[in-house]
Amino acid sequence: MSGLPNKYSTIVSPGTAATLNLGATAAVCPPDSQTIAQHPVKQISHLYYGLYQTGTVPFLLQATPPLTEEHSMLDAASPCPVWWTVNLWALEITRQVIPNGNSTLPPLPLSTVMADGRRFSRLKARISWENVLANSIDVDIGTGICLSLLANSLRVSLLVPPSFRLSTDRGGQELGPGNIVDSKLAVSAYQSESPVGEKSATFTQYVIRPADNAVAQNIPVPPAAKFVTIYEAPSSGTNNLQWIQHNPTSAVPCGEIIFPTARLVERIAVPQNADTLRIPAAAEAADRGWNITWHLRF
Repeated sequence: MSGLPNKYSTIVSPGTAATLNLGATAAVCPPDSQTIAQHPVKQISHLYYGLYQTGTVPFLLQATPPLTEEHSMLDAASPCPVWWTVNLWALEITRQVIPNGNSTLPPLPLSTVMADGRRFSRLKARISWENVLANSIDVDIGTGICLSLLANSLRVSLLVPPSFRLSTDRGGQELGPGNIVDSKLAVSAYQSESPVGEKSATFTQYVIRPADNAVAQNIPVPPAAKFVTIYEAPSSGTNNLQWIQHNPTSAVPCGEIIFPTARLVERIAVPQNADTLRIPAAAEAADRGWNITWHLRF
């Protein structure tokens, strides 16, 4: 255990990320540094209070603007690459639309969220880590995830859409009018001698093409995306999507997604020479939406 210190320190302050620092900065890792006699653990949780405006589709993600990195929740580091197990989960309550435009709803107390919250979150997270190269993926929190990463350092940040107002102030700030989300979000990271979590995750986007839209929408393929599942709505007709590779002066078609009458394509391979999923322009009588779930492997 000569490669790692016996003690580690944490730095936690309200509204900021938790930091786990394992100290040593040696350029060369000792041979026994991968033998973890102790398992340092860092865990942090926050109670978030947010709002999306009345009349908007909650957490709708168009191609632009992208998700915004709002809060860095946890940072962890070691003197050389080790396996990190990262757990991320939430309890969440979504409350009704505020009927009076001048009304506000205060945050729910922690006890209510812990007792009545659903083990689910609409929010998403960005996980960044470094092992020779810097890496970053955006993931669904959903019903909870457990991931394994080989890294010198990692960071977990909370992502929300730009239109979503978010507050960690529980002391009386009130948001309204709109739909209120109270979310108890928790993240932990610890070292392990071998990977015990998943090396895969999902990232879901919901995209709407307005009726009579004459402009194609380009959806960037997320990092580490290997497969994709897409649901199309409404039920009238289907629209095919295209895989595109962008060059400095042109866009090269790489393939096409042809929807069956069931309006579902399930876990199809993402062409690894494509960097964009294109939704063609079309004139229709009603809006059309696609629920796109990227399957990530890293």
